[in-house]
Amino acid sequence: MTTTIESPAAWVGSELAKTTEWIHHLTKAEIEDIRRVVTAVQASSKPRDQLTRADVAFDALAPAIGSWRRALGQGRGFVLVCGLPVGEMTHEEAVTAYWAIGLHLGSPVPQNFQGELLTDIRDTGADPTDPSTRLYKTRVEQDFHTDGADIIGLLCRAARSGAARAASSARSPSSTRSRAASPRSPRSSSVTSTGTTSSRTCPLPCTSPVRSVASRRAA
Repeated sequence: MTTTIESPAAWVGSELAKTTEWIHHLTKAEIEDIRRVVTAVQASSKPRDQLTRADVAFDALAPAIGSWRRALGQGRGFVLVCGLPVGEMTHEEAVTAYWAIGLHLGSPVPQNFQGELLTDIRDTGADPTDPSTRLYKTRVEQDFHTDGADIIGLLCRAARSGAARAASSARSPSSTRSRAASPRSPRSSSVTSTGTTSSRTCPLPCTSPVRSVASRRAA
C-alpha cells in the first residue's frame, strides 16, 4: 500500500524554487557576532575539539540558529546560509566560525575511518576506481546519498567550482519502503549529490574547496 508522507520534509525542487525561505542571508549584526565569538575563541587558546556551546555563545545570531535547528529537525531538513565573509577571514578564523555555529546544531562525530571530525571535500587526485577511495576526494560525480549522521554541514570557500544538489528522501520513489524500515520521522530528509538538477531536486550554490562536518543532532 502506498502512503503519502505529509511533512515539510516531503518537498520537491520545483516548489522550493518559488520561495527563498530556505535561504538565510546573514545580517551585519549576525556577522559581527560571529567575528566576536571567533576572536574570543582564539584568545582563549582552547583546542577546537574541547570547545562547548558555552564557550561559543552567540547573541545576535542565536535566533537564526534556533530557526535553523527547527528547519533541520522538524522542517524541510536543510538550510542554506549565505554571507559569511570567508574571503576576509584567515583559514583558521573561517573554520572556527563554522565549528562554533555547528556546536549549536549538534555534537561533532567522526565521519571516516581516520576519525576526522572536520575534513576537506576537494579533488586530491585519488583513484575513484579504488574501493577504499572516498569519492569526495575525487572529481567524480556522486549519486544521491545520505551520510552516517543526523546532520551534515558544508562550509564553502574560495572560487566557485562544481555543483551540488539536494533531494527529499520523503518524496523519493522508495520513500514508503524507507519509512516502513525505520520508525524515525523523515526529519533527516535531505540527500545530497553532485551533477545536474531536475525539477525534483534543489540546486545548492556552493564554492570549492569545501569543509565538511558530521554531527549528532542537538537535544
